[in-house]
Amino acid sequence: MTLRRLLDSVVTRLLLLALCIVTLGTVARYYTLTHFLHDDLGNVVESQQLALASYIAHDIDEKIVQRQTMLTRLATSLPVNLLSEPERLRALVERTLQLPAAILRRVIRGRQKRGGDCRLSGAAAPCAHQLRQP
Repeated sequence: MTLRRLLDSVVTRLLLLALCIVTLGTVARYYTLTHFLHDDLGNVVESQQLALASYIAHDIDEKIVQRQTMLTRLATSLPVNLLSEPERLRALVERTLQLPAAILRRVIRGRQKRGGDCRLSGAAAPCAHQLRQP
């Protein structure tokens, strides 16, 4: 008898109606937001990947231009009489190509001795010798 009275109660019916409305609202929001967020997340990932790819492409392009410039300077400064002497020509080319790397090593070494950062850009980054400190 109490079960029949509980089912016929207006309060019980209102609680069940509220529970159904909340459940339907939750399901509708879940499906709506899932599709919206999926599309939005896809756009964000796409733009980030495009930015990263263009940054890498720009960096590669800059390195290619630097190497082309270096080879052009090497070709214009190369003595013509060395073309008949391959050993001396090879030594000159190796010395010329190693020169920028040697200059860079000296700059980094000088910054390490002064206690500065090792990077040539303004961003502060610890050097390898600074990371080894206990």
